Order: sequence, then C-alpha cells, then structure tokens
Amino acid sequence: MEERRKITRTSVDKVKAATNKVVTNMLTSDNANIELDKIMPEILASLGC
Repeated sequence: MEERRKITRTSVDKVKAATNKVVTNMLTSDNANIELDKIMPEILASLGC
C-alpha cells in the first residue's frame, strides 16, 4: 500500500510540474498549444496511461 501511495504521489507531482509549465507558457508566449502537445505524453505517462 505504501509503495502505491509513493507512486501516486510521484505521479501527482509530475502532473503538477507539467501543468505549471504549460500555464506559465500560456501566460508568457503564443506557443502554449505547441508546448501542451509536447508535454501531454509526459502527463499521460506519469499517470500510467
């Protein structure tokens, strides 16, 4: 159970970091959609999809 909790925590942290990066790019550039396309596979992978 503890191992699963650790993996879930890591996944949540990765998704938060990727989401923060996308939001920052949305606020600072016109390339937000391109950046999201690059990061989405990383988000899905961190969720085990």
